[in-house]
Amino acid sequence: MDGGEIIPLAPEQEALRQSKSDLVSALGVSLRGTACKCPFHDDSHASASVHYDKDGCWRFHCFVCQWKGDVFDVRARMEGRTVGDVLKDSRPEPESKPRVFSTLKELAATYPNVEEVYKYRNPETTVIEMAVVRYYPVVGGKKQFAQCSPVQGGWAKIRPPAKLPLYNRKRVIASDTVIVVEGEKKVHALHDIGLTATTSPMGAGKAKEADWAIMDGKSIYLWPDNDAPDAKTGKVSGIAHMQDVQQILEKMNTQLFWIDPAGLDLPVKGDVVDFLERNQGDLADKKIAVELVMQEAQPLGAAKELEDRLQSIMSGDWVNIEWPWPMLTAEAQALLPDTVTAFCGDPGAGKSFALLQAWWQWNLMGEKAAIFELEDDRVYHLQRVLAQLEQNAFLTDTQWVQQNPERARESLANQRDIIDSLGKVMWDAPDKQVSTSDLANWFEARCQEGFKICIIDPVTAATTSEKPWIDDQNFIFKVKTTAKRYHARLIYAIHPRISNGKVGASLSRLAGGAAYPRFSHSVFWLSKYDKEKMGQVWRAETGTRPVSFERGLKISKARNGRGAGTELAFHLNTGTLCFDEYGSISVAADRVAK
Repeated sequence: MDGGEIIPLAPEQEALRQSKSDLVSALGVSLRGTACKCPFHDDSHASASVHYDKDGCWRFHCFVCQWKGDVFDVRARMEGRTVGDVLKDSRPEPESKPRVFSTLKELAATYPNVEEVYKYRNPETTVIEMAVVRYYPVVGGKKQFAQCSPVQGGWAKIRPPAKLPLYNRKRVIASDTVIVVEGEKKVHALHDIGLTATTSPMGAGKAKEADWAIMDGKSIYLWPDNDAPDAKTGKVSGIAHMQDVQQILEKMNTQLFWIDPAGLDLPVKGDVVDFLERNQGDLADKKIAVELVMQEAQPLGAAKELEDRLQSIMSGDWVNIEWPWPMLTAEAQALLPDTVTAFCGDPGAGKSFALLQAWWQWNLMGEKAAIFELEDDRVYHLQRVLAQLEQNAFLTDTQWVQQNPERARESLANQRDIIDSLGKVMWDAPDKQVSTSDLANWFEARCQEGFKICIIDPVTAATTSEKPWIDDQNFIFKVKTTAKRYHARLIYAIHPRISNGKVGASLSRLAGGAAYPRFSHSVFWLSKYDKEKMGQVWRAETGTRPVSFERGLKISKARNGRGAGTELAFHLNTGTLCFDEYGSISVAADRVAK
């Protein structure tokens, strides 16, 4: 449950929490991927989603009203009842008393095709505190596990009420080095060659239910099964399960190492048992094979995360994508992975021309870039792109096109293939109401398709609720989370506003809530001056030189770069509708353009 009293769940109830279809049925909504409308407020667009948590539960979350919960929370709200009442009604009728078997052997005999009974002994008294029966309901079918515990008078098919014990505790306590695997069979396989291992009971996704305290102070090797999550059942993968174990153990005084099953030539779902079977020789030879794997294991921790980042930079995977303007690229470092950039502009400054110019140049350079135009339709913007590609602003002039039809046709013929390809990565919404939640979902969908740069122009054209500052905050939170998950970059155009009569490139003048300037990694401000300026402009290639310019682009914020506060001299070429970057403004004086 997501709040209130914690109530122990019956297995049947836990199964409902792990079912995506039962959650969607309780909501009474239709899914588009994982997105859906929120049934708890007037939602004209999909502002919510369902997601699968690491604890094995499907949950609903609305990014507008901020309500979230699992299937029982949803049922309670739908029916106007408490979660406790819903749980009581859904709990299966308990047996008056669990059946008690005189011995563990008698209990195990009630299961078909028992392969093994694993005994969890107290490390000090050797008393069996829990047992796991590994059996097959059908010969040759899928294996099943059943937990059972000692009770007064014998054994019952119930799990211990408190935190579950780890397996092989006596040897684990006595060892400085332990291998963590998934399943008791693998623990025995490693024990047979002279290595100490352990596992938590109940399989993948249940690591948090075990007591890991005895692992404190040890060197620990995490060896996950080589399997991926099951999209149909939502079952937690071996990798994800061991990552859960990692999160628990890294909070202790432990030294952690990760064994990557993908590098061991294992089959899908392959594990340490498969690895040992594939290695020839006696038990001593197999032990050496495992110890070689341990020597190659990757150390985990903060230093490892930093090492991975540095390696990504050195290998060219972690790169700052270049703008069409070199000094903006160098000073801002705005297009590193995981980043969100705000691009503001005074009315008439030409920010849409600048973003279009960057967008099509990125695509021509092989960077997969998408753009969502909220004002005017796709044809309108592609006509501007054609003018930029052909270096001919007259292609946006209706009268000129009428008077020069052959030149207009020739221009389109020159760029037809490029325009066709660009049209496939441009989205528009000239006659639709699009919410900030819709835009966040659009960004996530593009990231899933492999786009590394996405542009929204402008975000301030999106519809908002009665609490727009909440919508803005939720938008920024979601797009930053998405950018980090997919190592992508988002650029959104935004309008300025008059703030207490103030003008100029101030972060407080960005339209929308405070979340935009506060949580964006970079903020650019494009200005059009009332008068043309003459000033000293510096750039590395030419040094300082006098230049006349009519636009400036201020780097108002640059979290990843050195250029915060720098203003660059820009010129919009009215013949080509493209921007030229002159350099960093050092000294400038107003003058009337000649």
